[in-house]
Amino acid sequence: MATKIEAMPQLMPQHELDRSHVEKKRVEAQQALKRGHRISTSRMFTGDLLHHYQKSGTSGTFFVADPEGNIDFLYAYQSIKMEGKPRAAEALAYRFTPAAKGLIREIFFNHLLPYCKFVVTDYAYTPLGHEWFTGQYALAARQGLTIYAIDLTAKTFKRIDAATFTELQSLYWGLDDAHQKYRFAIEL
Repeated sequence: MATKIEAMPQLMPQHELDRSHVEKKRVEAQQALKRGHRISTSRMFTGDLLHHYQKSGTSGTFFVADPEGNIDFLYAYQSIKMEGKPRAAEALAYRFTPAAKGLIREIFFNHLLPYCKFVVTDYAYTPLGHEWFTGQYALAARQGLTIYAIDLTAKTFKRIDAATFTELQSLYWGLDDAHQKYRFAIEL
């Protein structure tokens, strides 16, 4: 039986979130780095070299690797359809070494969001992930970014403020099937 892990966020169903899924993403990033195909790089504030493997405009992986090409941290996102348009959805952030702690905020706000413009987050988080995302939305609100509450059943996008975001968390984020129909999103 595969070992269960807790990564953040959790776009894939919890029963699929195991070490083999993380390993698949790690290997994919390493192979892209070796080939150099569809890879761009930029320097982070931390001094780390951030690689971006693009599968499409709304799917790919941001990652940090050591000089030997071993992946220290990855942040995968995937394409989903919202109102008939492809949008980026955060799929998996995973830290392979303790030294990679603290990279997700910079990658999200300085790289993923500027690249994709509109990023949808998910319905279920680990406790660590929930803490990160409440902070992420608070920062987005302070920066004047647009925040949406999305009801996938009613197919509605509603622009919300920070107070409404706080009020909706228990309705929008949870581990059961009822929460599958709601999402939050941030637009640049």
